[in-house]
Amino acid sequence: MALSSLPEYKVWKEIRRRCRPGTDRSKYWGDRGLRVEYSSFQQFYDDVGPKPEGYSIERIDNDRGYAPGNCKWIPFNHQQKNMRYCLKPEDYYLALYLLQFLGHNETQRFTGISKGSLCNIIKRKCH
Repeated sequence: MALSSLPEYKVWKEIRRRCRPGTDRSKYWGDRGLRVEYSSFQQFYDDVGPKPEGYSIERIDNDRGYAPGNCKWIPFNHQQKNMRYCLKPEDYYLALYLLQFLGHNETQRFTGISKGSLCNIIKRKCH
């Protein structure tokens, strides 16, 4: 079986991409100084093991990079609550309230919350 077909290898490639400064999503990882500290895919795999279905990789300490002992698999729906784009409770409830009266565009202008985050609020992905 080719490495590229393994779900763990796809995660390995993605964490390396997101930690490379200057990429489309690096503002959350690479531009913050976070790095992949595994020397190889094999070291990553030996550390985290096989990826369970419906799970995602998580850094235990968000201030550290992807490093041995700092990564684990967690259910995807649990990890979504840890993502940086999830809002503080007070911002979430304000946006939820405003959406009832103002709609997406006006709520976005008033709060500065991105359209994607407003959609997450409606879908209740973060809270």
